[in-house]
Amino acid sequence: MGRRLLALVLVLALLGVAAAPALGQPVRAHLKTLVLVSALFLPSSLRPLSLFAGPPRQEQLLLPSAAGPIVTDLFLPAPPPPPERWPALILAMGVRTAEEDRPLMVRFATILSQLGYVVCWPRLEPLERSESQLERPATFLTAFHFLEQRPEVDPERISLVGISVGASIALVAASDPAIAERVRLVFSFAGYYDIFDYLEALASGVSRLDGHTERWSGEGAVGLAREVLANMGAPEAARILAEPDSARERLAALPPTERAALAAVSPSAVITGVRAPVLILHDRGDHLVHFFESEKLERALRPRGQVELVIVDLFQHVQPRQATDPATLAELARLYRLLVTALAETSSPPARPPAAAPIRAGDAR
Repeated sequence: MGRRLLALVLVLALLGVAAAPALGQPVRAHLKTLVLVSALFLPSSLRPLSLFAGPPRQEQLLLPSAAGPIVTDLFLPAPPPPPERWPALILAMGVRTAEEDRPLMVRFATILSQLGYVVCWPRLEPLERSESQLERPATFLTAFHFLEQRPEVDPERISLVGISVGASIALVAASDPAIAERVRLVFSFAGYYDIFDYLEALASGVSRLDGHTERWSGEGAVGLAREVLANMGAPEAARILAEPDSARERLAALPPTERAALAAVSPSAVITGVRAPVLILHDRGDHLVHFFESEKLERALRPRGQVELVIVDLFQHVQPRQATDPATLAELARLYRLLVTALAETSSPPARPPAAAPIRAGDAR
């Protein structure tokens, strides 16, 4: 039967067993999750999605904003349309997308659209030109309002999917009173919770959580972070990354204008304004954002419920590793349980549970 095909059978069999604890979710959400996991982690020859879903319709347009044009790729499910409007997902990236990551973004958006979502990928024009800038929360507010007006979109089923730094900025956007009560769900993948803690970890090589410390290199992130900080008007913060001695004290003593600029893109400053359910995913070996940041986010949201955190060992930051080794099946099972919740919550009919009712317990790590 071949090792890869055998691996596929093992993955699907275990994921079918893993579905049992998630009873209550629609069967369709389980099927979509199986397809999504196989499309992301298995070799292209073993991905079943292309067998029953055609390519999406694609549009590219410019949305006006106070910060300049927003380059927007829109992926719409292939016809025929359903009797009801489609749910929508906003893919939130926080910095420029590296050329080697663009095919992954397009493939991810295509997969989600084939699963029945309108997918919107907005980014400011300088980021499209690969400039070292930070995305603005207003970009995702603009995208949200744009989707609310699209005739193909159900305005009560618009969710944010934040990736890396984009996860943090998506949470800031979701806290804005203009949309906070209407965001269906926020999926946070590998973001930071507190930007000052994150910068300290980058500078010092140590990540902290409740007195516990872990050595961590932040390999690959320091140079880009320095460029971004300098371009957003935080030159002193950029210097701290270049000269990391006494990083914690120097970050605390930043000029007020720099602290305000950084707080404006820190979920920790606005977390009480987030009303939507939040699902959090992070890789334990992430070399760009330490997983302690997602632990902090989950703890901040835990008192109000509607939050779940899953930490896995399946990615290189946000790039999926090909998972045909049976040793990764337990990791895939944890990821599966989170994704089935996400797909059910984002695509189900618009009735949202009361704010006090948690989606699931936040201890599936």
